[in-house]
Parts: sequence; C-alpha cells; structure tokens
Amino acid sequence: MHLLLRPFVEHIEALPPQQAEALHGALGLGGASRGDRFLVGLATLFVSPPLPEPSAHITAEHAPAS
Repeated sequence: MHLLLRPFVEHIEALPPQQAEALHGALGLGGASRGDRFLVGLATLFVSPPLPEPSAHITAEHAPAS
C-alpha cells in the first residue's frame, strides 16, 4: 500500500478528516490511530488514480475460449 500511495500522499489532506486520519494511521504517517479498515479502503479508492479502461478491441487470439 505504501508503494501504491506514495506518489499521492499530498492528496490525503483533501479527504474528509476521518478518512485522512485512518489513512495516515495505516501508512504510519500520523498518530497512533489504527484506523477503521473500511475508512482506509474508502480513502485509498479516493486517493489512488483511476485505472485505465480495458481495451475494446479483443482479437480472436485473445478472446476467452468458449
């Protein structure tokens, strides 16, 4: 998680306070707060970048077998 979120740490402060505190605690950046795992997960979703859309072009060789 540290490797995934390191480039986006500066965005944590834009989160709601409870999410920011939970994520800071999970990453060892703040107080001794353990953080609620659901708040940590929610905060991670909002801080991390969106995944690219899957390619719409699937060739026959890459299509799943039927």
